[in-house]
Amino acid sequence: MFNLGIWELVLILIVVVLIFGATRIPQLGDSFGKIVGKLRAANRDDEEKKGKKDDEGRP
Repeated sequence: MFNLGIWELVLILIVVVLIFGATRIPQLGDSFGKIVGKLRAANRDDEEKKGKKDDEGRP
């Protein structure tokens, strides 16, 4: 998908540190993790609802 090498990732990390500062990076990671968790839970709930709807036999 993304063809990023090690040097591109290092450059992105440096830019993130310069923009947000070293103290805010853990907070950003925590927030990002919570968002990903909520998206996964929502996706799982939608799949369960879809499965129940399919089990009822209605198109």
